[in-house]
Formats: sequence, C-alpha cells, structure tokens
Amino acid sequence: FTLNRSFFDTASLQKIADDSKSIVTIFEMPKGSDLWMNIAMLGILSPICEELFYRGAVMSLLTRWMKSIHPAIWITAVISTLMQYQLTAFLPRCIFSALLGYLFIYGRSIWLPIMAHIAHTVLSLVFYYFVAIYPSLNDYLTFPYWLGPVSVGAAVTIILVVKNYNLPKKKAPVQPEVEESDLSESKS
Repeated sequence: FTLNRSFFDTASLQKIADDSKSIVTIFEMPKGSDLWMNIAMLGILSPICEELFYRGAVMSLLTRWMKSIHPAIWITAVISTLMQYQLTAFLPRCIFSALLGYLFIYGRSIWLPIMAHIAHTVLSLVFYYFVAIYPSLNDYLTFPYWLGPVSVGAAVTIILVVKNYNLPKKKAPVQPEVEESDLSESKS
C-alpha cells in the first residue's frame, strides 16, 4: 500500500478496497478443510488458468503483434494486475506479474511461471490461515521497508540465472573425420 501512495490518490484506492471487501471473505478459513479447498481452487487451479491465459495467450499474442518482448510483458502485467481488482496493491502485483512474464520468456516454458505463481499463492493462503487462527501473529509480522527491494532483487537474480541457463550452448567446431587410409597416404 505504501509503494502506491506516490503513484495514486490513496482515498480513491481505499474506496475501491472497501468496495471489494467481499472478495476477502474467501480467505476466511475457520477449518483446516477450508484451507485445503482454498489451496486446491485458489492456490493451484487459479494460477494455472491465469498463467495459461495471461502468459500463454495474451502475452504471446501481444509479442507477435508488437514484435517486442518487453512491452508485451509489461502490458500483460498491467492488464492482469488490473483484473485482480485490488488497486491498493497495484505496484507490487504488477512487478510480480512482470517477473512471471520474464520467467516465461527466459525459461522457455509456461511451467516456470505456473510453479512460481502456485508457490506464491499457496504460501499466501497458509499465511492468511495461520494469522486468522493466531491473531497475535500480526504483532510480530511487520516487514521492514528494505525487504521489498531485496525481494525484487532476488527475483531478478533468479530470472537472470534462468535466462543464462537456457541460453543456447555454443557448439564446438566440427572436425572433419580422418580415415586411416588418408593417414597412411600422408605418411608416405
């Protein structure tokens, strides 16, 4: 929320957030079975569908249409973030979505962003579940401001490692095969 204050009018964003309170009721999980249902539906199925749609379809079409990867990644990130209908977290969600786009491009597989999205969502659901059960955890879960940039730096590092790992390997020059008959002729 703090990151967005410099970019957006916070009163307008708060009104949108208040209007979307019904969305948050999904995260109310009084029983362990509710957690498992949310993990299945929101933590696994939803990220698979979102990644197939946004990275697999929208971003791929934009890349072909624009003939450029980076604008397609960021336009897709903005679209997917706006569709979340939680503008109070626009900037971090947009950065996360762009990072998923770069994972897709540099990893050369839709499965990398799917797995990263699933991991992020499942961890968030488990976090919400335990905070709901033990509200006193909120007192201990304040994150320092420097953690955001460090997290983005770590994510960018992972993407660069994936990119370098998937670069085409240089092939050694092919040496012509020499037959034994050629060797014996050259000695004589």
